[in-house]
Amino acid sequence: KNRHSWKSGDMVQPQADMALQWEMAGEEGNVALQVPAELAANEVVTRLLGDNQQLREALQRSNQALRQRCEEMEEWQRRSREEREFLSCRFQEARALVERLAMENHSLSSLANRDFLNRTLLDVMTVVVETLSLTLKTLFQSLSLSLSVCVCVCVCVCVCVAEQYWESLAASEREMEQQRKQHSVTVDKLLLQTHNLETALKTDRLVITEERYTHTHNLETAHLVVTEEVHTNRYCDNNNVFQEEAWRRHGCCLEEAERALALKQDLIDKLKEEVEQQRGSLETVPVLTAQAEIYKADFLAEREAREKLNQRKEELQDQLNTALAEMELCVCVCFRARMEKMQQRHLEVFRPPRPHITPNQVHPTTTPHHPPPNQLPDYRCPKCQYQAPDMDTLQIHVMDCIQ
Repeated sequence: KNRHSWKSGDMVQPQADMALQWEMAGEEGNVALQVPAELAANEVVTRLLGDNQQLREALQRSNQALRQRCEEMEEWQRRSREEREFLSCRFQEARALVERLAMENHSLSSLANRDFLNRTLLDVMTVVVETLSLTLKTLFQSLSLSLSVCVCVCVCVCVCVAEQYWESLAASEREMEQQRKQHSVTVDKLLLQTHNLETALKTDRLVITEERYTHTHNLETAHLVVTEEVHTNRYCDNNNVFQEEAWRRHGCCLEEAERALALKQDLIDKLKEEVEQQRGSLETVPVLTAQAEIYKADFLAEREAREKLNQRKEELQDQLNTALAEMELCVCVCFRARMEKMQQRHLEVFRPPRPHITPNQVHPTTTPHHPPPNQLPDYRCPKCQYQAPDMDTLQIHVMDCIQ
């Protein structure tokens, strides 16, 4: 018998000892199939080998397409991961910037007055809005449409925070105004009390001076009268001694003189009592003088305290003005540096990449065209590619376009 039995319409069944041998040949990995010489001339085997080769090539092409698709998917996943990381970093930076600006506003609100606080808050809010606008611009240009909603929410949160800070600043300003009015009323009351005390002190001094002059004049008059009467009485006594015998006949006159002397003695006693009373009234003068000295000392102490308070207020005002000037200078320097950094970053972002040109591609008579260094940024909507004139218009258009 033959080693192979052939039948019409049936496939050839090779024996076990005639297994096919495969070997890899070529750099592309082509597989060459070697068959026995008896089967090489068979048409069915040739057709099967051709179909097998076509299937193998189709399988290779399918594997290559799947491999390319897998690489594209990996590249897309890598780009998506990088975009998510970039978005997360930018959101963290924006949040840190908002928190830092909030801390700066809180520290500045305790030192600034009404006008400077309003101006400083307006400048800081302008910086915040501009910073967030530039941040949102970069996010809008680098992210897809699904991330634009998150950016709008961030803008709304920043606006709410700014409104809350504005309300707290207005409340602090009203409280400071009320305290200033209360201090003004207290100072006016103290000035009125000081004026009243000065008027009362002057009146007391005038009254004491008049009373002292009146009492002195009365005492001098009484002393002169008493002295004259004493001299008169002594002269009469001497005359009575020397003319005792002559005056015996005039007993009635002597008795009358004695009665007059008694009356004068009574008058002297009354004058002594009045002098004692005047002396008692004069003892009240040191008390009034001591009270006046106390009032004067209180007034001087109050005036000295008021002068010290005014001096301290001026020193604090000078320190506040110096601190405000330094703070304004620091804010201006920080704002200028931030704006220069943002401008440089955005110019780098919007500057188109320079194409790589080989020496063979450069024409000897032409020169490459370089973009101008001060080229303005392209304010373009990422959804509908609308060209906006400025950043504010672009933000409004993007919010409307998303809605």
